Amino acid sequence: MVQSAEDARAAAVQWVSWDPNEETRAAVERLIAENDEAGLMEAFGSRVAFGTAGLRGEMGPGTARVNDLVALQTVQGLIKYLEKTLGEDKVKERGIVIGFDHRRRGTLTSKGFAAIMAAACQLRGIKVYFLREIVATPFVPFAVAKYGAAAGIMETCSHNPRPDGGIKIYWENAVQLLSPHDVGIAESIADNLEPWSPEVGKATMESILEKGAHDVLDEVADAYYESLAAKLCRYKEDNAASDLKVAYSAMHGVGHEWAKRSFKTFGHPAFTPVDSQVEPDPEFPTVPFPNPEEKGALDPAIEAADSAGCTLILANDPDADRLAVAEKLADGSGWKVFTGNEIGALLGFWEWTNYQRHKQPKENDDAKRQRPSKGAAMVASTVSSKMLKAVGDAEGFRFDECLTGFKWIGNRSLELRDEGYDVIFGFEEAIGFCIGDMVPDKDGISAMSVFTEMAAQLKKEGKTCAEHLVSLQEKYGYFLTNNGYVLSRDVKANKRVFAALGGNGKYVETCGKYKVKDVRDLLAPGFDSSQPNKMPILPVSSSSSMLTFTFENGCVVTLRMSGTEPKLKYYCEMGGEDPEKVRAELDDLVENGIRGDWLKDLIASDEP
Repeated sequence: MVQSAEDARAAAVQWVSWDPNEETRAAVERLIAENDEAGLMEAFGSRVAFGTAGLRGEMGPGTARVNDLVALQTVQGLIKYLEKTLGEDKVKERGIVIGFDHRRRGTLTSKGFAAIMAAACQLRGIKVYFLREIVATPFVPFAVAKYGAAAGIMETCSHNPRPDGGIKIYWENAVQLLSPHDVGIAESIADNLEPWSPEVGKATMESILEKGAHDVLDEVADAYYESLAAKLCRYKEDNAASDLKVAYSAMHGVGHEWAKRSFKTFGHPAFTPVDSQVEPDPEFPTVPFPNPEEKGALDPAIEAADSAGCTLILANDPDADRLAVAEKLADGSGWKVFTGNEIGALLGFWEWTNYQRHKQPKENDDAKRQRPSKGAAMVASTVSSKMLKAVGDAEGFRFDECLTGFKWIGNRSLELRDEGYDVIFGFEEAIGFCIGDMVPDKDGISAMSVFTEMAAQLKKEGKTCAEHLVSLQEKYGYFLTNNGYVLSRDVKANKRVFAALGGNGKYVETCGKYKVKDVRDLLAPGFDSSQPNKMPILPVSSSSSMLTFTFENGCVVTLRMSGTEPKLKYYCEMGGEDPEKVRAELDDLVENGIRGDWLKDLIASDEP
């Protein structure tokens, strides 16, 4: 544990003797030579945290950032943990899948991290399934399942800002890590910091392939699209005949080529690419944040769509596991950008409609079970809309909620399948969608073609997606949301917010003029005033706060810290039959209650 400038200097000296990267090693040597205490503390005062989402952080020298040595130490810890948990022989036999995106900062690259990690596996005699080109993240969990691998590693930082790099880990079930594996791997990393061999840090893609890494990209891609066609494409002839015009943005990420092949697999006419955002570019020149949810991120796509006469816009995030959608308003006056909850409602109902037609998932492995199916099920994170729950209550399918993140959605989906349910859809409000059982993780490449097929069928019926959504709302209820976040890197200030809302077990009773009816606290030991035993049904955490307040007017508000970004997020939903009344009351609660009362000090501290 680094506690002083002297500790940081000692850590830096050790770093220089281990770091295989000339650029970052030279940067640390300069800090030492100049006795730059502030710089040393910034680089070595902490260690980039490893958690259930792997790790993400700014690329650069030192333990606090993502770099070649941190990647090497991470894979060494992962390998040792896998060997301990699954057995050395099993890990060698089953192998590890490794993929990467296009992130780069100086000489630090996702591709370079992937080569180093592959070389470390080879040093231990572990089979490596290597995806030799930049790939969409869903290909890695798909490959883990295809080969029965012991784990999967995807070098990606998703939609984080341009200086960042990251490492995402998938467990043997092809789902992101849950505890206790995240804790076990973090401890194993700490026990395996010294490089096993100086040669590993010099690895390149060419060298690891020469040493026997299995180049499986073509095989995995072919299998992925064959599965996509068999399981999720239902109206290929109609797709080919449709005059629906679509614009697509890869958001400067990896998605473009994989998206083209997805459309071709479904028989969709070629989309209009957003030229300014087509090429994989780690500088993300047209957007300050490469997240299609951010305000203004879709502006280039809207401009391209208007020029080409398109009425539907699809956009993946940079690693292509999420999907944003916008649609031209019926009167041509502008565009409706759908929220993740709205896309989830549309896709979920579409999957339910097709499930009823087929009475089982198309070509689904679950259909081969000897026992009869218990019926359809859907899964969503607890901060996502409950509209599909209302649909399920009315139509007769099961709807389960789980904690935030696809690690929870994926694992719960697998549990339900084991219980005999056909899990046909899973989603989170942050534009993440899992359709069927192709990949137990969010997948923007499959979701984009399924959404387009749905839109083409609606167009054939004379409806837009927005009009169809309204018809669903009129039937099952209006579930309106107002979600947002406050940027805050001040850990102490964030803790003060949660302490004020529920410190010492005493929870706030009002938010502005609105009265709280029930409270759920998922920080251990946990509390839920709505349950007879006052304990929450969902798992509790010993480290991260998540508070949910149900108000007397029916509004449900959840606050939590993001696991991957310095954001305090709030999720607010309210249902009712009169959308204008619901919207007015919901927005008032958020602006004058959540932001104007509960979070006002944090917002003030974030202002320049």
